[in-house]
Amino acid sequence: MAVVRLTPTAVAAQGFEVVQVAPTDRRAVATAARLERELLRATPFCPELDADVRRRFTGRSAFMGATQQAIFVASAGGRPVGRARAAISARWQDLHGEQHTGFIGDLAFAPGEPMAGRALIAACEDWLAGRGVERVLGGMSHMFIQYVVRTSAFDELPAYPARWDPPALAAALESVGYERGAPAWTYTLDLAAPVWRAAAAEAAARARCDIRPLDKRRWAQDFDALCAVFNDAFADEFEFQPMRPAEWRETWDPYRPIFDAENIQLAEVDGQVVGACVGGLDIAPLLQILDGRLGPVRIARFVRGRARLRQASIFLIGVRSGHRRRGIAAGLLGRLLSHYSAQQLDRVVYHLVNDENTASRALAERFGGSGRALHHRFARRLERDERGRV
Repeated sequence: MAVVRLTPTAVAAQGFEVVQVAPTDRRAVATAARLERELLRATPFCPELDADVRRRFTGRSAFMGATQQAIFVASAGGRPVGRARAAISARWQDLHGEQHTGFIGDLAFAPGEPMAGRALIAACEDWLAGRGVERVLGGMSHMFIQYVVRTSAFDELPAYPARWDPPALAAALESVGYERGAPAWTYTLDLAAPVWRAAAAEAAARARCDIRPLDKRRWAQDFDALCAVFNDAFADEFEFQPMRPAEWRETWDPYRPIFDAENIQLAEVDGQVVGACVGGLDIAPLLQILDGRLGPVRIARFVRGRARLRQASIFLIGVRSGHRRRGIAAGLLGRLLSHYSAQQLDRVVYHLVNDENTASRALAERFGGSGRALHHRFARRLERDERGRV
């Protein structure tokens, strides 16, 4: 694929204007926040709540601690046609020892406007380069949790919280020099198949721990313990950065009144939480109903719709480093799958699993999971001309 570089002059020549949105400009932030769902409405895209995106874009989210970021909106003929976010996470850089790596995410542009995508990428890269960034990872979304881009199965609605991206997004990144890297795997487990039941029974007999659901009466304490497990268990993952209890609580606290505590299974050894498995009903179809906004009617439809869901999503299984190889992860997975089977669900999606996480991939396959590489990483090393420009 030919690589296309866009200078500010070239962007203007293509009829685009790219502007940086001030976080204090409430109207511009609101426009940027809802733009993706408006541009991708006729697709399998699952929108976040506008309020959550606004909190992220203004830096008011707990996830934005130790983060620099810039929001860009591209317009053509006065009409917004795309948006993107450039970000630098000091926590990620310090942990991985990569002080010159930054991120591009929340990238969306109108169908049929690939040049808008390229213009936004160029604006993000210029901003990042001005702050010492030499290597850029594309595909950042959902705060700093997901760093991959959808690359296949575009006709399917991904299980929550994985993103759906149009084919044009990966194409836009590759067209300006981003290289496709390792995949992230999505596994589907058929709850009607006997293989998972046999694996769960074996795991229950072998796991050297006590397993219990999250205790809503000890909400704060259990989330503190979950955070500690996450920060230990995932420290070797390429996208990992340490999380704080406030970040977990920002995500989960709003759902506490209706939250099914069985969706978080905790493993204890001598009274200490050493492992966790986190999942939930796959609410992606219901988020499409909400369409980024809350209100009495939408909330009522959301609550009623939960009874019709037939699929669950598991997106975190972790065991602290000093307690591995004791059957704890398998015991946790078996317990949560048993809960979903008792709810008469049809299947469970286990995702997103990094390609190099062979232990997690083997666990999914042991329970009968069928894997597909539906997302990939994208990265580019910035090149500079004789004037130091990207």
